Amino acid sequence: MGGVAGVAVAPQARGHGLARRLLTEAIEAMHDRGEVISTLYPTTSSLYRAVGYEFGGRWERTTIDIAVLADAATASTRDEGHVVEALAAGELERMRPLYDSLAADSHGWLDRSDLFWQRSNHATDPGTSNSFGYVIDDGSEPVAGLTIRHKRSDNRLKFSVDVDGPFARSDVAFSAAARLIAGLGTTADRATLSLPVESLTAYLPGAVLDHWDSWLWMLRIVDVRGALTARGYNPCVTASFAFELRDQLAPWNQGHWRVEVADGAASVERLDVGSGGWSGPSLDVQTLSCLFTGFIAPLDLARA
Repeated sequence: MGGVAGVAVAPQARGHGLARRLLTEAIEAMHDRGEVISTLYPTTSSLYRAVGYEFGGRWERTTIDIAVLADAATASTRDEGHVVEALAAGELERMRPLYDSLAADSHGWLDRSDLFWQRSNHATDPGTSNSFGYVIDDGSEPVAGLTIRHKRSDNRLKFSVDVDGPFARSDVAFSAAARLIAGLGTTADRATLSLPVESLTAYLPGAVLDHWDSWLWMLRIVDVRGALTARGYNPCVTASFAFELRDQLAPWNQGHWRVEVADGAASVERLDVGSGGWSGPSLDVQTLSCLFTGFIAPLDLARA
């Protein structure tokens, strides 16, 4: 996954013209290195749209009363023999296989790179921060994982807690994680969770979930063939389609493509349509970015 953080200050510092040229050169360099997509949190959307980026997703946080989590934990009467283990400094990656397996089957979740886990390990060092990592094991493997960080609350007598996750393999595993968070109820009144709202509503039907904040991120297809073949697909889907892609800043992407999807994978080939014209669907690289991540439904894109 490519990044262009090194030139993100250019819009304010040097003007859009120079920033666009630098970003175009960065995209060419990413393509030369074999990278297939680039993502970023934008300083300004108009600049990045001008070089082919488009909004591809949203990172959200939702708050909930810890008492609600306590009720959810109590409602689960099944005891699977779960064991909670606090992670020592540098051990956060022990939950990585669990996260990776869940992300592959969850709409909108992203792969977390080596750098992400390294930075998270630093942030959850009990010796230097107030953040702590936990895994919940069912006796054979981790079935849930989360990090908990204490922060200030509007209630001066209590804290709030920031939770990355909880990432759970089942509703029983989620209840075990909820029980862990609910145990902080004597000192904390609210929890901010990083799970998507749709996941929380599945685990906590009827609960009042308050939106805390969200960050929109943008994506640029650097190499259309590489991106479409690297992306995962539902193994039950078999499909074939062709489209024309407009991408003036990346001539290696521009043109006509056919995609064959089967057995959870895709093959992509360039089409030679000749001089007879093209009557099939045509889209720009920004629209393809929205389709690639599933951020906007195809019908809504067609209406737009």
